[in-house]
Amino acid sequence: METEQGSSVPELAQMIVSIQESSLTEGGCPITRSHAKRLLQHAEKFERVVFDFCDVEEIGPAFADELFRVFALQHPEIELVPVNANLQVGKMIARAKHHLETFLKDN
Repeated sequence: METEQGSSVPELAQMIVSIQESSLTEGGCPITRSHAKRLLQHAEKFERVVFDFCDVEEIGPAFADELFRVFALQHPEIELVPVNANLQVGKMIARAKHHLETFLKDN
């Protein structure tokens, strides 16, 4: 991207995290806070973190909460973007985001 004076503006620094069930757990879905924390290593260095849920059937509430409430609360300057989430995964993400919004409204 060029500015009016011709200097270059850096592209948005983003990290893309592919959520793959088999890489996180032996038998299924990513469910724990520790799984989420492992995925978030170095995420604080980026402006946007994209979570790709392609082929992920479900996630646990603690996993979603760690990503979309706890981390989001600790790093409000970082945009967290879930993509390719099925209905069930989307519901867990929405639940965690709702808890974040409720907490922010109450405090």
